[in-house]
Amino acid sequence: MNIENILDQAREKTKVSEEEREKLNEIVKEVIEKLEEKRKELGIEAKIEVHGSYAHDTWLSGDKDVDVFVLQKNERVIEDAMKLAKSTFKDYQERYAEHPYITVFYKGYNFDIVPAYMIEKGERIRTATDRSRLHTLYLNEVLNDELRTEIRLLKLFLKTLDLYGAEIKIEGLSGYLCELLIVHYRSFLNLIKSAIKWVPYKTVIGDWKGNPEPFVFVDPVDNTRNVASSFKRIDDFRYACLLFLEKPSLRFFEGRKFSSQLNVALEISKGRGSHIVCVEFDYPSVVPDIFWGELKRAARSLINFLENFDFEVYDFELYANEIDKAAIILELRDKELNELRTQQGPPLSNIPNTRSFLRKHSGEPIFLKDGRLFVINKRKISSFEEAYMKWCSTHALPKDIEKSLKNAKIYTAEKVNDVGIKRKIVDLTLKDFWWVREDLINKYKIEFDVV
Repeated sequence: MNIENILDQAREKTKVSEEEREKLNEIVKEVIEKLEEKRKELGIEAKIEVHGSYAHDTWLSGDKDVDVFVLQKNERVIEDAMKLAKSTFKDYQERYAEHPYITVFYKGYNFDIVPAYMIEKGERIRTATDRSRLHTLYLNEVLNDELRTEIRLLKLFLKTLDLYGAEIKIEGLSGYLCELLIVHYRSFLNLIKSAIKWVPYKTVIGDWKGNPEPFVFVDPVDNTRNVASSFKRIDDFRYACLLFLEKPSLRFFEGRKFSSQLNVALEISKGRGSHIVCVEFDYPSVVPDIFWGELKRAARSLINFLENFDFEVYDFELYANEIDKAAIILELRDKELNELRTQQGPPLSNIPNTRSFLRKHSGEPIFLKDGRLFVINKRKISSFEEAYMKWCSTHALPKDIEKSLKNAKIYTAEKVNDVGIKRKIVDLTLKDFWWVREDLINKYKIEFDVV
């Protein structure tokens, strides 16, 4: 099957049924009416508008999130919007981004009630959410049904590959960036053919006057903003595009797949002589964006520490169910190191450093090899458990997960019981985007979990 036939079939998957569309339209109408009724009752002067993918008509079937904005020109907008949302609905959660907002849970959908200043194009933007209204006005001018289908196709591709979303956990493409990319390249296929040629710090779309960034797409409604500033996984996206172009398949549009076949992962790990270690700890009482930022910093710190003590880290995965459990999962060359190590010294030609090395290792056997000094000494740390405890006690850990990390359980992959961690171990051994690679799926006879 050629690539165009596959894309035509994938486009069919992006279609939203009239039944689902009518159902969401009705629920959105109810939410707006309830907010308007309460707004009048409370005497709040504000405009209530829907923005985001629902307003742009680029949402996918099954999407449950709708963005509702409470717009004012005065300083009370945040206070009034929060009061309005809390007074109108009982089932909600207060959340924080640049400023607080409310997520309302209503009839199976999540409505973000967001405060924003009412501005027109060219006026000063005071908060990030102020642009949303301008985004809707711009996109509704430039989008047509064909482009909207291509945007949905891109979103389905990204969701399948875990690349959709600008939040810290994902660091992928935001919905707005997806929309702008399709407007610019005019089709999904044109985009992915161009993306594989993107060059970090050289690919700039728009008239950018700011500092160099890995990838720049200038916001059409605010030329001081790079829409792609939070898009960190550029190489992952380019690799995914290359995989699809190399071997086009509908798998790239069938949603994220998982497998908890631990036996397959253990077989692969054994075959390459590696060891998988899990550091499991309690999920803290903190919002996901803060948690994932802290976890990623902690993982980088731990890996640097391990490598400084001669542990070779092949790869790692991070896991959290965002309720009560989280884990750092590492694939190591060795879990236990030989107690003795060969420490390399300076070349004999470097006389000052050679003298210093001789003084430092006075009383120890020193040997010369290829014009360089070496000494054999005993390691300070020879097991992963020792290294982890040393890291915990000597490094400044992120404050919200410090206690959890210090009380973590350490065990090997063979002892895993949690399904979520099993899935991450399969991801770790089969590597990036394995779930769309027919060659790996067939070779290891992978069975997908029913989710």
